[in-house]
Amino acid sequence: MRPDDLREEDDGAARPDHDVPDLEGLVAERDRVRAEVERLRREKREAEIELSILKGALELAGIRAGRRPGQPGQ
Repeated sequence: MRPDDLREEDDGAARPDHDVPDLEGLVAERDRVRAEVERLRREKREAEIELSILKGALELAGIRAGRRPGQPGQ
């Protein structure tokens, strides 16, 4: 903060002269973060659906963890 960004109030305390623009910037940043969180939630849901589909396909194919396809008895 530069000295010319400050002003003297009646009580003599120096305060920022641009509180409103700072607040608007914070609100804009909050909105950007919320949008990013929603995007990440959508991507997570899509990945979980894809994982479920792949697990179902493996189950239908008879493939289990640690078992090679075509080897009976495992």
